[in-house]
Amino acid sequence: MLGGLCGAGITGNLLTIVILQRDNDKKNSTNWLLQAHAVFDSIYLLARLLARQFQFLACRHVEWLPVVVNQQLAAAAPYMASTASLAHMVSIWTMVVITVDRYIAVCLPGEVQLRTVRRVKVAVAYVTVLSIVCCLPLFFDWRTDSKLSPVKCDERKTKSVIIANPVPVDESWWFIAHQVVCDSLIRTLIPFLMLLALDATKN
Repeated sequence: MLGGLCGAGITGNLLTIVILQRDNDKKNSTNWLLQAHAVFDSIYLLARLLARQFQFLACRHVEWLPVVVNQQLAAAAPYMASTASLAHMVSIWTMVVITVDRYIAVCLPGEVQLRTVRRVKVAVAYVTVLSIVCCLPLFFDWRTDSKLSPVKCDERKTKSVIIANPVPVDESWWFIAHQVVCDSLIRTLIPFLMLLALDATKN
C-alpha cells in the first residue's frame, strides 16, 4: 500500500516537473516554486519508502539477504526516516511560500518586484536552512547498539539484528522541547495558521 501511494505521488510530481519545464514562461516565480515543491515532495516520498523498506529487510523477511547487508540496512533505517522528516518540513514550508506568492499575485498585483524568481529562490533557501536546523538533532538522536537488539518483525516472533535504536538515548527536557517547538509549532501549527490566514485574506 505504502509503495503504491509513494509511487503514484512520485509519478505525479515528475509529470508536474515535465509539464512545467515545457512552459514558455521560465521566469514565472510560481512555475519555479511548483517545480521546487514537486522535487522536495518526491524526495520525502522516496525517503519514507526507503526507510520502511530498510525496516522490512532488517527483519530478515528476505531469506537470501546477507546478514551484513541486513545489519547495515537496520542501522541506516532511522537516518533515512530523519531524511524523510527533513524533506517533509521543507515541502510544507515551500507550500507556504507558494501561498504567499499567490497572495501577492492576487491581492498586491502592483508589487510585481516581490515575485521574482531570485526572491523565491532566496525564500526557499531560507526555509530549507530553517528545516535543516530544526531536523538536525534527529540525525544525532539515534544510537547504534554494539549488542544484539530485538526487532519485532511480526506479532508471533522477534529476530535479533544490530540495529540503530529507534528510541533516543535520553528523553531529556531539551529533546522534548525540540519536539514541541519543531514538530508541533514549526512543522504543523505555524504553517497551518499561515495558510488559513492567507487564504482567508484572499477570499
